Amino acid sequence: MQRQMSVEEFRQLERSSLAQKRCENKADQKAAAAARRARYRVATEPITVRLPLPVMLNQYYKVGRYGRRVAMRVSERGNDYKALLVQIWESKVKLTYGGRLAIRVKVTFPDARERDLDGHLKSLLDGLELAGAYENDADIKLLIVEQEAVEAPGWVDVTLGPKPLDVQGTLFETEY
Repeated sequence: MQRQMSVEEFRQLERSSLAQKRCENKADQKAAAAARRARYRVATEPITVRLPLPVMLNQYYKVGRYGRRVAMRVSERGNDYKALLVQIWESKVKLTYGGRLAIRVKVTFPDARERDLDGHLKSLLDGLELAGAYENDADIKLLIVEQEAVEAPGWVDVTLGPKPLDVQGTLFETEY
């Protein structure tokens, strides 16, 4: 008879598998993202993907003293979120976009607390870049962020596509 894992054992296993997906330095991350993009099919049509709620910006970075220098690095929680996006993108989506991009993000918060809508974008966009959704976040030429209704556990619906993206129902119905 197989023994059932405890909750703590499951969490440790989950953390270790996410840690394996992580790359330590920026050059390794770029190389890993390029290798993933090479395996993906190039997309020409917009897609919408539901992803977990991103880490807030103040939790994404960690400030520390390294010798005499004070530097800001991506925190463990930020790296875990990026690794989770890589895992989701590799297993479910497997598409990459090139050229000028438009992205629409609909954020659904888990509770009614007052939150900054833009605080979640950095970790989301960095995670999608690392996952291989696009080569560089400088390719994003149109970014629309909307807050949806409150519903637990909270998520983001991300629509990626070549610019111009259909953005009806927003202030940006005309192309700029």
